[in-house]
Amino acid sequence: MKNFAAWSVGFLSINFALGVMAQFDCSNNGVVEAGVVPWTADGPVEGDGDVQYWDWVQIANFAAGLDTPFDPCQFAAADCAPRSSLGDDIISTIDVVQAIRYAVGLDPLDAVGGPTNVIFTPRVPGVGPRTVFIDSGNYVRGQDGTATVYLDAAGDEVGVGFSLIFDRNQLEYKSFTNTLDAFIVANTNLASNGYLGFITLSIGDSYSAGNNPLVSIVFTAVGVTNTTTAISLGDTPVFGEIASTNADPLESTFSGISVIVSGPSFFSQPSWSSQGFRALFNSDAGSVYTIESSTNLASWKLLTALTNTTGTTPFVDGSAVSSSNQFYRAVLVP
Repeated sequence: MKNFAAWSVGFLSINFALGVMAQFDCSNNGVVEAGVVPWTADGPVEGDGDVQYWDWVQIANFAAGLDTPFDPCQFAAADCAPRSSLGDDIISTIDVVQAIRYAVGLDPLDAVGGPTNVIFTPRVPGVGPRTVFIDSGNYVRGQDGTATVYLDAAGDEVGVGFSLIFDRNQLEYKSFTNTLDAFIVANTNLASNGYLGFITLSIGDSYSAGNNPLVSIVFTAVGVTNTTTAISLGDTPVFGEIASTNADPLESTFSGISVIVSGPSFFSQPSWSSQGFRALFNSDAGSVYTIESSTNLASWKLLTALTNTTGTTPFVDGSAVSSSNQFYRAVLVP
C-alpha cells in the first residue's frame, strides 16, 4: 500500500449523531465514491469529482462519530466500502481505507452509488485469528492507571476501529497516548458517559504480525468502594472493525477486561527478628486480602488471608527466619 505519511497530519476532533435518511438519486450530480468535500447544503461544489486528502479525513470524522453527512448523497459517497457493493449501510474504518486507496491512486474512481442511509444492524465481524484486546493493571482510588489497547495482528491489517466502554462511576477518563505514532482519530466527546472511540491507521504499511499497541488510555479511579469493574470493547461511538490493506473487513475478536478498583494498601512498621517478619498491614476497613511471599519476585506463594476489620491489622510470617531475601505483596479479594 502507498505510504500514508504524506497524508497524515495528526488526530481530529468534532461531534456526530447520524439518523436514518430518505433514499436519494445521487447519480446525476457528478459525485464520486469517497468524494465528500467540498460539500454544501446544495450538494457538492461544481466540478469537484475527485478524491484527495481532505475527503478521507472527513470520512474518518464520520466513521469516528465526530461529524454528520450533509445529506443522503454525501452519506452514499462516504460509505464507499466494500468497493464491490459501493458501501454496506454504515460508515466505518473500511471506508476510510478505501477513500485513501482512491486518493493515492490505488483504485480508479467510481461514480457514487450504494446505500444512502445508515442501517442500524451492522454486520458482526465474526471470530478470526486477529484480536483486539486490552491490557491493564488494577486501579487504586484517587490514582491514575493505564489501559492499553493492542491489536494481535496477522500482518495484513492497516486500520482498526474500536470503542471503549467503562463505568464512569468507577473510572474517569483523563487522556490518551498515540502509542505507535499512527494516524489516529479520537472521539472523547462521550467520555463523561463512559464511552471512547478510536480509529487508528498504520502509516506507510500494514501492522506487523504479532502484538501492536494501538493506544494507551489513562483513567483516574474515582469509586468509593472496592469493586471489580469492566472495560469493554464495543461499537459506540466507533464500530469495532479491522480493515485490510484492500479495504475489506477482516474476521476478528474484540476482548475486554475486568479490573479491580480498591483503596491504597501498604505495609508499615516492618521488623525482622528470630520470630520472623512482622508488620502492620493497612487498607480499607473491612477489606479482605491474600498475602503472598516470594524470594525472587518471579514465583509467589500464598501465605494467608487477612480481613482488615479496622483498617490496620498485624501480619506475621514466622517462616521468614530461614530466608535471606523475602518479598511480600497483597492481593485484594473482590
